[in-house]
Amino acid sequence: MVIFVLTIGAGGPTSAAMNPFRDLGPRVIYTIIYRGSGMPSARWDYAWVPIAGPLIGSGLGVIASLLLPANG
Repeated sequence: MVIFVLTIGAGGPTSAAMNPFRDLGPRVIYTIIYRGSGMPSARWDYAWVPIAGPLIGSGLGVIASLLLPANG
């Protein structure tokens, strides 16, 4: 359900780039092809989000699993 909501909310016509490599590859190619052509920017100011998000989330998950008591 989370994937569905993220895809619908952030997807747009090309779907959501929730995988960092799914986001980074097209961004690099877009920058190379359309450099100086007057096309909109590839939004490099936002490019850190698909990379930092999973790293921060996994770090918080590890911390939470170490701090919460185990069942059993």
